[in-house]
Amino acid sequence: MEKKLRLKMIAAFSAEMEKAFPEFLPVKIKSMYIWPGESVWERTTESSSSFIVLSPDPKGQRDEMTIELGWSRFKRFPELMQRPSITTTESISTANNLNEGSVRIGSLCEDGVDWVHINEETISETASIFILKLRQHGMPFLNHLEV
Repeated sequence: MEKKLRLKMIAAFSAEMEKAFPEFLPVKIKSMYIWPGESVWERTTESSSSFIVLSPDPKGQRDEMTIELGWSRFKRFPELMQRPSITTTESISTANNLNEGSVRIGSLCEDGVDWVHINEETISETASIFILKLRQHGMPFLNHLEV
């Protein structure tokens, strides 16, 4: 993904995040568990931390982005051997038993769409769609985990 396009998408999504979910703050985390180019927002409670990750195509070959949700009762960015760590409906239903994990937003939605193609003309629309998916599916999921 072209850096200019990625930065425009991050700016549009950040503005939407600030309005929709002010409890999530943008953070810079140095971790081997975060891919290059990812942007992370964190909400911390007394018992855990939850994360929203705006993630570009990890190989950089496609102009696509996705949203991942993460949580950790260890109050750190989830240290997982695989991201996302939850990929099936069965796993999602038992996520509350896990101390930390991550899931792509598409796994929580009826449409099952994880990766969304973006271009200059669709940046604002894509940011709005991601916020709507977070509002309808992502936040209820994180809140169900009592994160």
